[in-house]
Amino acid sequence: MNTNIKNKEVGLRIKKIRNNLKLSMRAFGEKIDKNASGGAVGNWERGDNLPNQFRLHQIANIGNVSIAYLLYGKEFHQILNEKMAALLECENKLHELGIRLSISYIDDQSLDEHSYLSDGKKSYNYKIDSTLDTSDSKESNKKNSHISSIPKEKQGYVYELIQNRRDLIREIKDILDEMEYQN
Repeated sequence: MNTNIKNKEVGLRIKKIRNNLKLSMRAFGEKIDKNASGGAVGNWERGDNLPNQFRLHQIANIGNVSIAYLLYGKEFHQILNEKMAALLECENKLHELGIRLSISYIDDQSLDEHSYLSDGKKSYNYKIDSTLDTSDSKESNKKNSHISSIPKEKQGYVYELIQNRRDLIREIKDILDEMEYQN
């Protein structure tokens, strides 16, 4: 998953963890992984590159933070909520133009492939359905019939909204997969 990882910001969070532990770059590197040099730690802190998955996990554990916080400065459920809000906004804009694409929320009693603790209190399951609403007779022609019924000057905007929607769905699926992997 890569929802706008900013290497320099990750580096600042790594540096803050190291400074809170009052460790030199070399000592911090050795605490993370016997093969992590002080130079590698310096590269991470400057944002030149990121630690691998194993080292990120070690840094998060040592710093008593989540990998999500380390990478994004927020928890996965916060990122997911932001992406879901953006997706719903996109859905509303498309709906205003007469285009209905489906996305469904499954309640916490349902079984789904993505299950996780969103806020530490309640388990949520999301099912993201990126298919077109099939209320019309021919699904394959639905997108084109909706688009062609929109004035030409707005069609570019509609295509942009649909692409944005697809990107958001992909990002949400990636977040859910990462959350499942982290648990």
